[in-house]
Amino acid sequence: MKVIKGLIIKDLLQLKNYKKTLIAFLFIFILTAITQESISEATSMLIVMITLGFGMVAMGTFSYDELANADKYILTFPATKKEVVLAKYMLVGIATILGAILGMVVTVILTLALQKGLPNFADIAMLAIGSIFGITLVTSFQIPCVIKSGAEKGRIQMFIIIAVVAFGLGGLISLGEHLGLFSDGFLYGNLLEIVAPFLLIFLIAIIYTISYRVSCHFYEKKEM
Repeated sequence: MKVIKGLIIKDLLQLKNYKKTLIAFLFIFILTAITQESISEATSMLIVMITLGFGMVAMGTFSYDELANADKYILTFPATKKEVVLAKYMLVGIATILGAILGMVVTVILTLALQKGLPNFADIAMLAIGSIFGITLVTSFQIPCVIKSGAEKGRIQMFIIIAVVAFGLGGLISLGEHLGLFSDGFLYGNLLEIVAPFLLIFLIAIIYTISYRVSCHFYEKKEM
C-alpha cells in the first residue's frame, strides 16, 4: 500500500500545475450558473462539469508519464505492474469523487444563496452519483486504451468505443421506452429512486473492476 500511496503522491505533484486552471474553470462554471434562469438546471450542470473536470485532469497524468518515459523508472523500484495500474485507477477514482463532492457543496451553497430555500439533497446526491457513473464509463474505456496504445492513439480509440457504446445504450433506452419499461406504472417513481443509487454504485464497482483487469493485461504485455 505504501508503493501505491507513493505513486499517487507522485501524480498529485504533477497535477499541481492544474490548480490555477481548475480554479478558473470553477469560477467560470459558477458565473455561468448564476446567470441562468433556472437554478436547478444551472446547479445540475455544475455538478456534472466539476466532476468531469476533476476526472479528466487526473487522466492527464498518463501524458506526463508518457512524455517522461516514467514507467521504466517506476518499475526499477519495488512496485509491481498491477500496483502501478491500481494507483492510476485510485487516483482517477478519488479525483472524480472529490469533484462530485465539491460540485454538491457548490450547488447547495448557490441554491441557498439564490433560491433562498432548502435544496433537494436527494436529487443532488443522485445527480452526483450519476455524474460519477458517467465519468466511470468514460475513464473505464480510456485507461485501457491509453495503456495499450499511448495517450494520443488511446484517446482516438476511446472516442470510437464510447461512440459505439453510446449508440448501443441509446438503442436500449429507446427499446425500453417503446416497451413501457420507464412508465409510471413500472420502473419509474419511488422504486426507481430507491434502487437507482445502489444500482449505479454497484455498476461503478463492476465496470472499474473489469476495466482494471483489462488494463493489467495490457500493461503486463507492454514493452517498456
